[in-house]
Amino acid sequence: MTASGTAALLLASIPAIAAANIGPAHHVQLLRATALAGALGAAFLLDDPARATTSVTPTPRLLRHGARVLLIAPLAAAWWAAVLAITWYGADKETRESLPFFSISLEMATLIALTLSIGAAVSRRATTPTSSLVIPAVITLVCIMIAFPRSITPIVEYGTARWGDAHRIWGLLLFISMATFIACSHESSRNNASRRQKTRPSLLQ
Repeated sequence: MTASGTAALLLASIPAIAAANIGPAHHVQLLRATALAGALGAAFLLDDPARATTSVTPTPRLLRHGARVLLIAPLAAAWWAAVLAITWYGADKETRESLPFFSISLEMATLIALTLSIGAAVSRRATTPTSSLVIPAVITLVCIMIAFPRSITPIVEYGTARWGDAHRIWGLLLFISMATFIACSHESSRNNASRRQKTRPSLLQ
């Protein structure tokens, strides 16, 4: 996760380091690439080498997943604030006023939520680290969204007529991803039965 976040910061720093005078549309593309890099880093958040033992502990999976997200959320917010600050610093005065920071932040939050929802779904079945399956799944989904017809894809060029409509889709995807994360973080009936078998002897003693 640290390597991914650092690489994303370096990517966002390119215009500032190179003193490149680029327009808002190019800044948006860099911010999207940075957001994707950060989302791929979030794929490691739900990796649990001890899943075989933690799956039968009294602590529910939803609580374990939620605790990990809450612990990393302030760091993720600080990282994204640094990305936006670097982008603002590397842009000229006219470009700064037109950068759609809120819209791109919505895309970033949705990508991370999508990554976590896939990770939560994979963690219900997989015995291998979830990141090894989540990362290619996220990249594939992003490629599919890019390949959608322009009339329906949520990934549109900045300044086009569909910008507002596309970000309503991003908002819907964020809601769906959050709901999926919560639903998939609930224990399966098999794990609930195992937990009851583990805890029943201690209750009878």
